[in-house]
Amino acid sequence: MSVQLTEHRFLKIHYESKETWKQITDYLHCSPDFHGHPRCDCVVLATDDPAKPVFGRLLLLFTYTVDNVKYPLALVEPFNGQGQHGQWRLKQDIDVGFYHLYSNLHIPSEIFSIHSIIQGALIVPDFIKEVEYLIVGVVDADMFLCTKGLFPRVEM
Repeated sequence: MSVQLTEHRFLKIHYESKETWKQITDYLHCSPDFHGHPRCDCVVLATDDPAKPVFGRLLLLFTYTVDNVKYPLALVEPFNGQGQHGQWRLKQDIDVGFYHLYSNLHIPSEIFSIHSIIQGALIVPDFIKEVEYLIVGVVDADMFLCTKGLFPRVEM
């Protein structure tokens, strides 16, 4: 049996725009040295439940090849969007309308097929609360429609 692991630092994801219905391409990076600095882009990943996507940061992009069969995979650090008792809940910022995610060191990184990546996401740290992050849903019309579609009712 032949096994090979190949690391990648760049990924193109194609998806259908919710605004124009045309194909859009996201260029995602996962590199320890991108123009002299580390860069690990964030993504939205599909799960078995379409109402509960996973938001996460790419840690490693790689292809696992077994006997000439390639499996393109991503190691992802998931953000937590769940409240107490496991209910899916996101809090929306009152001032700017961004959705909050939480970094949780108790959630292990997970390996996903790259085919489960829906699109890239702009997720930035909340500089007031160290473990919180904000989904910037106004970066473009597609992300705005994506977040509105995923989270039609959120707690303010």
